[in-house]
Amino acid sequence: MNTLNCKQPFSLRFSKYLKERFAPMEYGFLSLVFSLAGLCLSSSLRLGTVSLPLQSTLSAMAVTLFMFFQLRVIDEHKDHENDCLYLPERPVPRGLVSLSELKVVGLSLLGVQLVLCLTNKITFLLLLLSFCYMGLMAREFFAGNYLARRPMLYMLVHMPVMLFIDLVITSFDFALSGFDARLLYFFAASFLSGIIVEVGRKVLPAPQPGITSYNHILGLKSATVLLQLCIVLAQVCLCLVLSPLSHSWLAPLAFLVFDFLVLPGYGKAKDQTLAKVFAKLSNLSVLFGYLTVLMVTLIHSFFH
Repeated sequence: MNTLNCKQPFSLRFSKYLKERFAPMEYGFLSLVFSLAGLCLSSSLRLGTVSLPLQSTLSAMAVTLFMFFQLRVIDEHKDHENDCLYLPERPVPRGLVSLSELKVVGLSLLGVQLVLCLTNKITFLLLLLSFCYMGLMAREFFAGNYLARRPMLYMLVHMPVMLFIDLVITSFDFALSGFDARLLYFFAASFLSGIIVEVGRKVLPAPQPGITSYNHILGLKSATVLLQLCIVLAQVCLCLVLSPLSHSWLAPLAFLVFDFLVLPGYGKAKDQTLAKVFAKLSNLSVLFGYLTVLMVTLIHSFFH
């Protein structure tokens, strides 16, 4: 580790790391919306209204945020050699924090997550299953070289982690009286959302050594079509899962307006703004989907 960094307290170095690699406000808000959308949807399908115990709701939010951070830690470990070679300016290669320090934080958060889930056997077991899958991700499913040569397959085998996160979130509600199969539409939307975020953040104006660029793998036009298709399919899945609720018509209306205003932005991105525009529009589309779920479930509950 860089000698200068060693002289700084870990809390200061870690806060700098978070600003660069895991923006607390951004991920905190995403975790809040994502977990609330899942909980409100599960409760609405199960009871016909939103009824969320405060403790379970706060626990679900914390567990979700910690899982996203742990995925970041896993990425730091499995990408370390590549980052040292091609991206030495990143926090870990340049010595701001070490992999062992991040591992300690990740495992400490796991301890907190297990405590938060202790009173809910189903959630506890699902959390353990999630970490088994995340462990396979950390080992790149023992096929790292094979998957590295197949970027699309690499992405697809990692995306099921979104389903595990969905299961953990919604189990804070459905463990009370059983799983509603209609939630599978929500899970499908989350799977697609993972693809949207992953592809959107890896569209680059020029190839860069050590960084997967989907527009250079697929071509910019094909990458754009893939993103737009996944966005629309995710919206269809959300409309289907919301269809049993009153005021569900608000979802397709909101998505039509969003798509009309936002999706053309992909085609207007220029080389110098390509990466920024694609990442922002992709993140926005995912966030808007979960906000729409939250809006419809809360309106349904209010008028129920």
